[in-house]
Amino acid sequence: MSSRNTLLFGAALAVSTAAIAYDHVNNPVPPRPTADTSVSAGASPCSAGAAPCAAGAPCAAGAPAKAAPPPPPAVAPCAAGAPAKAAPPPPPATPPATTQKAPPPPPPATPPAATAPQLAPPPPAPKPLPDGADEAPDLVVSG
Repeated sequence: MSSRNTLLFGAALAVSTAAIAYDHVNNPVPPRPTADTSVSAGASPCSAGAAPCAAGAPCAAGAPAKAAPPPPPAVAPCAAGAPAKAAPPPPPATPPATTQKAPPPPPPATPPAATAPQLAPPPPAPKPLPDGADEAPDLVVSG
């Protein structure tokens, strides 16, 4: 990277940092709400800051109590009189092994022999220098 690019990138970084700082000063981030300010007195079934509701008792705000859990089953399913589980289904039948294989793929098609394009003939050989000249006559600069 050239020094000009380094200077331009540095200037862009400084300008963007200044723009972010300006935006932060003019539009500050609002403070996070706390538990005391986010819960109003009647919005929650339990009052703010109080201990959680007692198990099975309704909350102080009049919310309905949770339903009682269902009673445990009278007899465990593994008891002596319970019916046994059905046997699992048998595994699926395997197909008979085939000994025939698919034929191999055909060999790739060979492209037709490409002929070399006809080239232009080479240019003529340069003419020899005149006697006593160290340069070609058309390149000599008089003066």
